[in-house]
Amino acid sequence: MIRRLVIRNWRAYESADIPFEPGTTFVVAPNGVGKTSLLEAARWGLCGDRVQLPDSPVRLPARSAEVTVTVQLPGARILRIHRELFVDPKKRSTLEAQMAGRSLDAEELQAALEEAWGATVGFIGRGAFLTETFRRVPEDPDLRSQLCRVFGVTQLESDAVRLKQAVATLERELKGLRSDARAEAADMTRLVAELVEAEKEAAATSSRLSVVREEFDGAAAMREQARAAQEATSRLEAWQQRIEPLVTAAAAHVIDPAGDALLEQLQNATSKAETELDAQRQRRAHFEARMNLVREGLDELGRADDECPVCRRPLSAEDRTAADARHHAELRQLEAAAAELSDVEAAESLAALRTLVRQVAAAGPRPPLPVVEDSGAGPELADELDRSRLALEQAATTHREVEIRVESLRGALAETRAAEERSRELVAKHRHWALVEAAHRSLRGTVDELLERQITPLAEVVSDHWNRLFADRPHLRFDATGRLWRDVTGHELPYPAFSAGEQTAARLLLQLVVLTAATSAQFCWVDEPLEHLDPTTRRLVAGMLSRGKQATGLDQLVVTTYEEDLARRLAAADETTEILYVRAGAEQTESPAATVAD
Repeated sequence: MIRRLVIRNWRAYESADIPFEPGTTFVVAPNGVGKTSLLEAARWGLCGDRVQLPDSPVRLPARSAEVTVTVQLPGARILRIHRELFVDPKKRSTLEAQMAGRSLDAEELQAALEEAWGATVGFIGRGAFLTETFRRVPEDPDLRSQLCRVFGVTQLESDAVRLKQAVATLERELKGLRSDARAEAADMTRLVAELVEAEKEAAATSSRLSVVREEFDGAAAMREQARAAQEATSRLEAWQQRIEPLVTAAAAHVIDPAGDALLEQLQNATSKAETELDAQRQRRAHFEARMNLVREGLDELGRADDECPVCRRPLSAEDRTAADARHHAELRQLEAAAAELSDVEAAESLAALRTLVRQVAAAGPRPPLPVVEDSGAGPELADELDRSRLALEQAATTHREVEIRVESLRGALAETRAAEERSRELVAKHRHWALVEAAHRSLRGTVDELLERQITPLAEVVSDHWNRLFADRPHLRFDATGRLWRDVTGHELPYPAFSAGEQTAARLLLQLVVLTAATSAQFCWVDEPLEHLDPTTRRLVAGMLSRGKQATGLDQLVVTTYEEDLARRLAAADETTEILYVRAGAEQTESPAATVAD
């Protein structure tokens, strides 16, 4: 049962913290104050998105609303569920659930509740929270599946549903077969004769097509050879135009510039020129180093006084003059020799060789000669190819037309031969459909019979309660779908023909009995069940609800109403009945509030 409801920014309530006790609690307030809001908050807090809210319950200008529900499960287990709902439709609602000190995710929470109640969360959301819609809906599509689950015939029901789907599929197939099965008026002998002639013509056109295709392939091959020879000749001429000036330029550097090994010869000549230039530069560097040494000797001789700068012996004027003359003579000889070793010409020749190597390499090797002699791919070959192509297209078109006629005749003949087969298939499908339909009816009848046996005691309980409320209008009945009617002298009076008060009482009785018989949930919240009832029926229904477990078998009933005087009298007469006054923005209670540990 629900032991506490805490809400924030929910519809008219800024905040409210309401405890609930076992027994019956009448939530009293004038219409429009927020009684239904409390029921919606408790249901959404418990069931989440498995129940649909009519509109956003967030109290403006807040951006979200929060609901916390504390539930006491069998075995005195306490479950606390906290949810938050946002105004922004892009933000999904959040969930926090705890039981026995352990957090539960959405799947674990659903499993815990369904294990405790023996029913789906969605079924409890509809069956344990009765809003004004329970008076308007004469049937509950989920009631049958819940009863099947409780009474152990779920597998039979699933099998019956599958058979029903199979019956529908077979009926669609039969409809298609019946529309296709029609009498064939074609003359079998005429079709066979036409097909034989057409197949002969197809063989002839196929042979003609092969001959023409070979002729076309030959003409195309000749045209392709001529085109390839022309392209090879053009490539060779273009290469020769690029290579001729290079051959002329290479004549000054290689022995046989016209040979195929021109690139290799130029590379060898380049390597040789590089070696000679390096050797020449090394000799010149040698002379340069010797000249620098002589100049340094002259400089030292000029700075020396009377002592030789090399051996440190006394140096006379004659010796100085003689040494100076020898040094200048040697310097002149070295300068003359170095002047003869100029590398400008060798460097220019090497640069020219390198340029030729790059150009010859870029020109590439000599293109191969044409495989066949270039005939110029003249107009004669082009005309012959065009004539062959036209003949091939005409032959292919003729052959395709004959093939289409053959395919059409074969199709017509197959349709004629398929008439008998479709008739046999139609008969077989009808037999299969009859068997499946019979199996479905038998299995569905078995499930209905089993449910009727189990529902009969429930129906008697509902009928007994009904007779106490409407002694002059007995015989209330219902079936496994929740359909309600009254037996009036052997005729069915359907639920829509009931008065407003009768509809409310009938649906309330059915929901309470089904809730106790088909689930383990021990609570029910009912929104305005006394509305639209005449005074006598109102007192009888309110009295039944105030007796709680004794009258309904439920541990906890929460009933919203604006009938304050009636609720006061019932609370005064029964100690398990209390009154909760509410107003928008906060809650008020007159009875003591129990405290439940989370």
